[in-house]
Parts: sequence; structure tokens; C-alpha cells
Amino acid sequence: MLVLEEIKKNKKSIAALYRLLSEREFNISHKHLPSFEKHENFVLNHPYRKWFFVKKDDVLLGTIYFQFDNSVGINLDFKKVDFSFVELFDLVKKKISPLRPVPSKVYSQFFINVPIKNKNLSSWLEEGGCISSQVSYEISEKK
Repeated sequence: MLVLEEIKKNKKSIAALYRLLSEREFNISHKHLPSFEKHENFVLNHPYRKWFFVKKDDVLLGTIYFQFDNSVGINLDFKKVDFSFVELFDLVKKKISPLRPVPSKVYSQFFINVPIKNKNLSSWLEEGGCISSQVSYEISEKK
């Protein structure tokens, strides 16, 4: 059975999140794995509205988080995912709703940021009926 388990600020969650982070193939917020201490500090002071473990039949598959601008981060091990985006979001809707929109600050519905090279996540979202609405580019300094 697919479940969303709210992440608690405890040692067990911190360790599980660090393991998932160290195994993750695609990252948006960092280029190198942070130290465990930095990770622990982040988890204890995270900026998310809500953050959940995604589990199926007691197997940890990844995480999903929701920010205050209605953006969503989905980090799943697609080698283990055998459910659809629709199934996941049916569970999400029972736990959280988008915040009211604020022009230029808070989008009117949930939206998902996807690393451009994460083709598995992109395909999974498109199969679930999501549409691509924009592409973000990073401005990097020439070295």
C-alpha cells in the first residue's frame, strides 16, 4: 500500500534522509553531498511547508516536499516505483492543498521542479497528465 509518512525531526528521519540524499542521481539545490552535520541542521530547520517519506509496503521509495510558493519537490527511486503520479497525488490531496495564490509570489496550484536530466521523473509526470509549463536556466560564472 502506498503511503505518505510525515518526516519528523528525529535521528531516524535524519539518517534515512541522508541515505536517500547520498543515493540520489539528480539534484537541484546542491552540486556536492553536504556533510552529515550540515544535512542534520537542514532537516532540523527545513524551509518546507510539509515534507513526507513516500513508502510502499513499508519500502522507502523517496520523498516529496511542498514549499510556500506551491512548488513541489519529488525525489523517488524509479527502479522501485510501480505506481502512477495520479496515485501519488490522490494521497497528497488528502494531506495538503495548494495555498491561495499571491500574484508574482505564490502560484495558483502545485507545480513541480524537475532537474532537466531527470527523464524518468519527466516521463512519469507526463504520463500522469502533467504538462511542462516552463524551463529554468542557471546563470553560471565562467571559470
